[in-house]
Amino acid sequence: MAYGPASVVGLFAVVGGAVSLVAGLAGLRHVWRLRGGGVAAWALIKPAPQTPGPAGGHAAGERPVRSHIGERPRLQFTTEDERVIEVVCPVPPTRQQPLTVGKHVLVRYDPADPHTVVIHRRERLARDYGFAGAGLAWMFLGLLVLVFAP
Repeated sequence: MAYGPASVVGLFAVVGGAVSLVAGLAGLRHVWRLRGGGVAAWALIKPAPQTPGPAGGHAAGERPVRSHIGERPRLQFTTEDERVIEVVCPVPPTRQQPLTVGKHVLVRYDPADPHTVVIHRRERLARDYGFAGAGLAWMFLGLLVLVFAP
């Protein structure tokens, strides 16, 4: 049996779809695991880590500090065993859901690794479902090409 260009395209579609499917399912598994077995805690929203800006136009040795719109703030919470944990927020703030410094948000963390967190109602499930759905679609199309291509 000779493999033509259509077979190669079909194979790439199946492999690419499989990668997308695995990425989506891994993200969903992460959220489901923390929703089901994670420990809830209230986290304080702290300012985003500052990055040094360009040194031009300032006194010798002085580097200005700048922040970027959409930067992810830090979250600080206390675990069940009284450890204070500070992590970079897993999702960026948006206009619809800002993360205001000084406010508190509900997080769920993994007791085995408290640096693994999800923020309640900000899990970005649409992205993970999108990856999984697109992966299934590409795999299906690739299989159709492989089966029906001359």
